[in-house]
Formats: sequence, structure tokens, C-alpha cells
Amino acid sequence: MGSAMTSNLFGMQKVMQALERYNLYFLDSVTIGNTQAMRAAQGTGVKVIKRKVFLDDTQNEADIRNQFNRAIALGAAQRFGDSHWPSASDDGAGAAADGL
Repeated sequence: MGSAMTSNLFGMQKVMQALERYNLYFLDSVTIGNTQAMRAAQGTGVKVIKRKVFLDDTQNEADIRNQFNRAIALGAAQRFGDSHWPSASDDGAGAAADGL
């Protein structure tokens, strides 16, 4: 959805109205501090789930491993990562094969 949308209260209210119609929930990646998802959902009955761990806010393999371990320790079912992963021909392919 993107940060521009999740920071827009009016836009998020429209999203929540649509989700309510179909009895759906909203999973907020919380990539920005001023997300309006919770506020927009108030009074709609739409459940908002917020991520607890962002796996790759840096592209450092050790940091990503630490975040992954943190998610496991928290029992967090929602984990977010971005598409920074190296291609299979890059040196990072081994890291992906090792469980990242």
C-alpha cells in the first residue's frame, strides 16, 4: 500500500470501510511513524495487526539474522522484509540457502 497512503487518514478510512464490507483485517507494516491505520479503523470493527519485527531495515546480513532471531524469540507471526535480496548469482545466495 505504501507510506503515503498509510499516513493519510482520509485514504485509510476509505480502505477500512472497504475491508469492513468484506470482513477483512489490515496488516500494517508500520514503515512510517505516523501510520493512520489504527485511527482509521476505530469504529469500523476492522482488526489492525501491526508488525513487531522488520527483518531488513538494513541490508547487513548480521542485522537481518538478529532481527530474524528476535522475531522467533517474540513468537512474531508477522515479519516484514523488503526486496533487497541479492540475485541467485550474487554472493548472498548462500545466506538465502542458510535460512534467511
